[in-house]
Amino acid sequence: QNRDFCKNQKRFALQFLSVSVPHSRCEFSAALFRDVIEFILFFKSLDLKEEYPGPLAVLKDTPERKLCTTGWEDNINLSKMLNMEEHQRNIMAKLHALKEIRAKTIELEKLKAKIVEEVEAKEKEEKCLSEYKQEMDLLMQEKMSHVEELRQIHADINAMENVIKKAEEAKTRSLDRAKRIHEEYRPLKDDIDRMRRDYLGLERLPELHEQEGDLITPDLFAKSYPEKSFKETWRPDVAVMSGFLHPLPSTSAFMAPLHPPPLPLPMPSTSKAPDPPLPPLPGPPPTFRQQPPPMKSCLSCHQQIHRNAPICPLCKAKSRSRNPKKPKKKD
Repeated sequence: QNRDFCKNQKRFALQFLSVSVPHSRCEFSAALFRDVIEFILFFKSLDLKEEYPGPLAVLKDTPERKLCTTGWEDNINLSKMLNMEEHQRNIMAKLHALKEIRAKTIELEKLKAKIVEEVEAKEKEEKCLSEYKQEMDLLMQEKMSHVEELRQIHADINAMENVIKKAEEAKTRSLDRAKRIHEEYRPLKDDIDRMRRDYLGLERLPELHEQEGDLITPDLFAKSYPEKSFKETWRPDVAVMSGFLHPLPSTSAFMAPLHPPPLPLPMPSTSKAPDPPLPPLPGPPPTFRQQPPPMKSCLSCHQQIHRNAPICPLCKAKSRSRNPKKPKKKD
């Protein structure tokens, strides 16, 4: 009975291998493969290779035994299915690898194109930067040339200011000397005019502005003699009094200058005794020197500008403090 049971199991297994396996080539699952292996191991444990040498002979590694045609074909079909499944898996793995490689290659090409684009942009910007630097150098050279011109212009302006100042000082000194000399000239001329009028009956000498009208104006020395009109009002009275005190004979009109000169000498002193002293010649108006504002040097043209000036008035450059204020921290 045991032998008959084994034979029935053997026939069932052979039918399963010869019928089920060829028709299941499309989908060979792992569960089906596991069932086949269990059947083979079961037949191997029964040791039935004398009566029916089939697929168990392959498991026993006995190539010298004769194998039945049906069992051999089943083994070939099974091995073909296994090889085909492995080949399909290899192909699918390669296809997946190709797909992944293609996707990564496309991504790599995109990154490469971006790198090339950025490098080209960098080269282009580098060329532009070199041109910009050259233009900046030219502008700086032009600026320095203008700064040098400004320096020269300011130096000329300072020199001209010094020359003008010296000329004004020389003019003031000459005018002061002329006024001082005029202080000596005026009394002497008045005495001469009085003597000419009193003793000789002659007219007065012409004034300076009458003789030198091109150089001297009537009001050039007017400020030096504010009492001129007052003196002119009382000097004729003194002359009349002197005429009464010292009458001159008409017969000796031509001899009068020989004898009377000693007499009128004390007259100027007596006539000038009641005169108030002349005020001193006013000097030049006092100059109020204002303290110069705090200055600083411009960082561009190196000229002196006001310390709080935001922009240099010469080169129009923004003025930056060397010690900027620190921003206050907010609490």
